[in-house]
Amino acid sequence: MLGWTPESIKQWVGWMQFLDRWGYITACLSFLLVGMLVFVYSWVAYVQTVQTDFLPATITLLNDLLFVIILLELFRTVLGFLQSDRIRLQPFLHVGIIASVRRILTA
Repeated sequence: MLGWTPESIKQWVGWMQFLDRWGYITACLSFLLVGMLVFVYSWVAYVQTVQTDFLPATITLLNDLLFVIILLELFRTVLGFLQSDRIRLQPFLHVGIIASVRRILTA
C-alpha cells in the first residue's frame, strides 16, 4: 500500500481534521465579517437614498437586513457545530423562512 503505515495514516487523518476545523472557523468568521459589512453598507446606502426614494430605499434596507440575519444564523450554526460537533436543523428553518420573506419583499 505504497508504504503507508497505520501511524502515517493517523497523522494524515489528524492533519485533515485540523484543516477541516480551520475551514469551519474561517467560514464562520467570513459569515460574521460579511454580515457586518453588509449591515454598514445597507445603512449608508439607506441614508443616502431615503430622502429621494423613501419606499424603495426602505424595502431595500429591509431586504439587506434580512440577508444579514441569514448570515448571522449561518454564523451561529457553524459556531454551534464548532462547539458541539453537531449540526442543528432549527437554524436552517429560520434561514428558509427569512429567505422566503426576502423573496416576497423583492417580488
